[in-house]
Amino acid sequence: MALKRKLGSPRKQTMRYPRLYSITVFTNKWREVRDFYTRLLGGGITSERKHRYFDLLIGGMPISFRACEDGEVESHFHLYLALRDREALLERLKEAGVIVRMDGPYASFLDPDGRTIKLSEDVAVLA
Repeated sequence: MALKRKLGSPRKQTMRYPRLYSITVFTNKWREVRDFYTRLLGGGITSERKHRYFDLLIGGMPISFRACEDGEVESHFHLYLALRDREALLERLKEAGVIVRMDGPYASFLDPDGRTIKLSEDVAVLA
């Protein structure tokens, strides 16, 4: 059964359809992860509390990285990025010692916590 969107005031729509404003990823390697996502991938920090959390925009999407505390475990996800001219980024990753594997239309590599990132030249690549 599909949800029907009711037209009306933005407030009613927001209440019925929550708006995603961030995804939080937990890490045990805060410094390395911060460096990876900002220096290598070019994400822009929007807010930060050193060694505790940082919020950034990458590809227009907000992501929050937070240091693990009190037995928390790291999060797992695959991040899909699209970049038309990706050669400069791939070269920067390789120079930093990141192993990049080519999987058809995707360049796949891992962040410092071992989460998979797939870089294609376009969004929703069809095999």
